[in-house]
Amino acid sequence: MKKFFTLLCCAPLLLIAQAPQKIDTKAFKEANAQRMGETHSPVINKVRQAPLRKTNGDNPVYGAKTIGNTLYDLQSNNALASRLMVYPNGKITATWTTSSDGGPSFGQRGSGYNQMVGGVWRKALPNNGRIESSRVGWPSIGVATFGGVEKEYIFAHAVASSGLTGGFTFSTNTGIGTDFTGGTVVLNDTYNNATTPGPIWGRSATAGSRIVVISCFADSTSGYPVNYKAGGIKRPITYSVYDAAAQTWLTKNALLPGYDSVRYDIGQADSYSIDAAGNKVRIVIGGAFDDLAMWKSEDAGSTWTKVIIDSFARFVATPSNKRKFVNNGTVSVMIDKNGVTHVAVPLLATAFDSVDALTGARTTYYSTSLGIEGIEYWNDKINTTTGTTDPIQIIGGTPDINNDGAITLGTNTRNSSYGGYGTGLGATTATRVSAMSNQPMLSYDAAGNIFCTYIAPIEDDLSGDDENYNDIFVMYSKDAGKNWADPQNLTQTTGFEDFYPTLAKVSDSKLRLMYFLKDDPGIAVNNSSNPETNVAVNYMEVPVSKIINDSVGIFPNGINASNDEGFKVTQNYPNPTQGVTRIDFSIGKNASVNFTVIDMLGQELYSETNEKVEAGKHSIYFNASSLSSGIYFYTVTVGAQKVTQKMIVE
Repeated sequence: MKKFFTLLCCAPLLLIAQAPQKIDTKAFKEANAQRMGETHSPVINKVRQAPLRKTNGDNPVYGAKTIGNTLYDLQSNNALASRLMVYPNGKITATWTTSSDGGPSFGQRGSGYNQMVGGVWRKALPNNGRIESSRVGWPSIGVATFGGVEKEYIFAHAVASSGLTGGFTFSTNTGIGTDFTGGTVVLNDTYNNATTPGPIWGRSATAGSRIVVISCFADSTSGYPVNYKAGGIKRPITYSVYDAAAQTWLTKNALLPGYDSVRYDIGQADSYSIDAAGNKVRIVIGGAFDDLAMWKSEDAGSTWTKVIIDSFARFVATPSNKRKFVNNGTVSVMIDKNGVTHVAVPLLATAFDSVDALTGARTTYYSTSLGIEGIEYWNDKINTTTGTTDPIQIIGGTPDINNDGAITLGTNTRNSSYGGYGTGLGATTATRVSAMSNQPMLSYDAAGNIFCTYIAPIEDDLSGDDENYNDIFVMYSKDAGKNWADPQNLTQTTGFEDFYPTLAKVSDSKLRLMYFLKDDPGIAVNNSSNPETNVAVNYMEVPVSKIINDSVGIFPNGINASNDEGFKVTQNYPNPTQGVTRIDFSIGKNASVNFTVIDMLGQELYSETNEKVEAGKHSIYFNASSLSSGIYFYTVTVGAQKVTQKMIVE
């Protein structure tokens, strides 16, 4: 695996002597913490990979099988659900939101279902059929023992076209891989469903003999015209616990401890994820302008402990020309075989204006692009040296296909929401909060490898109306998440949108994923200007050995194919910058590399030398937040060669 030369630089607060300095990681963290208004600031200790070239044709690396179809393309507002199950006997089952009719109501919406036995997928339910007899959506699949019989179950929210009803259709089959029939509506009896919305957008996980469900009370009608309030929170996120052995509900639609109006004012759709292993349960709730927080239970949901992974400074107005880093709520949580909890969520640079100090009311939301983006990653393993968990990393990201030092998207305005894969916050100016790199999901295997998939737009893959298509990427870690390898492109489909990659939680010799494919970028349900089109539900198997040998999505000349291009340095971006900016460079052979920053008077403000940099493409991240507004110059030197570029600080 190629090592990268990554500078986590913090420019000095004053103009100081020209002597070279060492990287001050502590100062970097503190500068970012102050700038972000967070107690736990992301640490950028992994750069994005060298760009991968795409090829023509569908799935050129690993073939995918179409296991279903749907006209309904919105599979989640944010976080992905458990929808792919792999069993020791070789059976595999999958579910998704299907619909055989179109919008705007999608009256035939329901849970699609398919199964693989003996390596062969049977035909999906007839005519894009559904399990349930009424309109439902957002299925979440699992397995539990009901009265001594092991069965699969599916929770799907029961919402009429009006959007006001709620609760879940709880369906079971007679055994793993058998057909589902009907279903019973549950969790709809703790509110007045004639006047207020109920719980929808559910996620579930099996903990011992119990099933734990997390959901959000919301009117799914556009604009959320009717709100339910609990604990001082509008559209609250609640949890429920079902005893499968006794076939009775122990808890219904309750608030988690510490989920209250002190830290929250509005629950955000699908901004949560759940996983369980034995009696351990982990729920993580995120969302733009909210903490990234985890609730831990060691007793199958009877009691909970709250941990704030990354806090957000609430009730603090942010000027329109400044930015705060937040997560976009598309969170994934997973407990591995050793009981370590792993969390991944997209990073989002965003801002808001005019926050009322007493009520927290915000008058304007808007998102803004920034040169830093990617997937944030964290786990709860205690570092034996520090006695605490390690800080959040930023891993993965959107590839710079044309290697010009910037991610350049098409001119279609829909690109500003990166396909619409995010939540409309419903403020005075409702802006869909989407991240460029998005939809992460986690998996692990018996060897302890951790995998993370996500989607990202491809610069040179544009639709006829100049909108970028997304591909699916995978990253891996061999050391339980401490270090991550470069992203690899799993799908590489030119002219097709690959989205909502859903992993089986446990991988064997293969990483198994279900994803969706169509010929127009973005979500039609969220944007009427996107055409409604057939969506293929695809299943793909990728050998783990290929992934951990870095040979997925890599073409014959390999990731270092451009080494013979020699020494190159790109313009930093963003430029102008207000904080952290990125500089890409490449070298044709192993060498010592020096990086310096000077001001207009020629005073050296920063210098760093790395004696052992491998041939290939690398990135430098420099934090300019403590520099005064003005013009500066940075120089990258390799042997007798040097390149200097101008950097503007706002």
